[in-house]
Amino acid sequence: MIAAHNLDAYRAAPDDPDAGEIRASALGWLTRAGERAAALAATEEAQRAFDAAAELADDPLERADLLERAGGLALAGNRPEAAEDRLRAAYALHEEAGATHDAARVAAALGMPMWNRGKLDEAIELMENAFAVLASDEPDADVATLTAQLARLHYFAGNLDTALERIELALETAETLGLPAVLAGALNTKSLVLQNRPHESHALLREALADAAEAARQLGDPEAAVSIAELFSEWPRSLRTRLFEAELARIRANAAAARGNEAEAADSFALALANARNVAEPIWLAPILFGYGLWLARAGRQDDAEPLLAEARQLFTELKAVRWLAQMEESQHALAPPDRPQPGNSTSTSGLPAIQASRS
Repeated sequence: MIAAHNLDAYRAAPDDPDAGEIRASALGWLTRAGERAAALAATEEAQRAFDAAAELADDPLERADLLERAGGLALAGNRPEAAEDRLRAAYALHEEAGATHDAARVAAALGMPMWNRGKLDEAIELMENAFAVLASDEPDADVATLTAQLARLHYFAGNLDTALERIELALETAETLGLPAVLAGALNTKSLVLQNRPHESHALLREALADAAEAARQLGDPEAAVSIAELFSEWPRSLRTRLFEAELARIRANAAAARGNEAEAADSFALALANARNVAEPIWLAPILFGYGLWLARAGRQDDAEPLLAEARQLFTELKAVRWLAQMEESQHALAPPDRPQPGNSTSTSGLPAIQASRS
């Protein structure tokens, strides 16, 4: 209420002699209101507060910081278009001010909503440009964050050599500076890049934090995945968004499927898909559709599997997630019986259904 009162007072008389003092007071109250709302996981309310504060900021770098905060909250609230708009504005302000390391940090965050909206190549180009500017600088936390995120996008774009090159720098910097969150994400990305070297990849899983559960499942270690997932199930309700619940259910579903527990797998996949559809984020929805559809196909339920796999392929195609598309093709070939025509042959009548590029 105080924040809104101060903001209204400033807007009513921006040329008043006391306007500067009123503006500063309103900005401070709005920032504190945004932080309180963010602490309660009220991301939309918090975003609005930081948006309003950014409008009042005279200093370009202060405005950039407030827009970055608003963009991060939009991203946390699964509003990728709003997140991209605010993070782009923050990035531009940092670049204009020559704050290259701050720009790198924002670029790392900006990559996710851009990828989510089907702009993978553009996201990589923007982030590579930011990385090039910092190439000769002493690495810091912002550079480590940018490099780790850049490696992840290169992996999903199919640029494995570049992904591995970037991830090694991210790991080295994160270990030197003691950045556990960056280290966890970087280790998970490296484990994905090294999937055909399972012993090295499996060792990396033991160090990865939040992302380790999914990587463990991919390497055929469902019990490790479940153990880690259960740790996250104890998180406070305020931190457990629909996206969180969808990912947790997906981990449990894949682990149950690997153990052969069909009832638990079915329930968990259904829960994961329901939450993912409510979130409506292609990046998270597509892998759940793929995993669920693949499990149904392996269980001989082709009619149920086909629409899920077709939708997953469409989303992966829109996201330009070539590694996921390759996994879909590999799975389709592996499940096709020897006498069945391979994918792409319209005469196919049995085995895993041909996965169409778009929904019929």
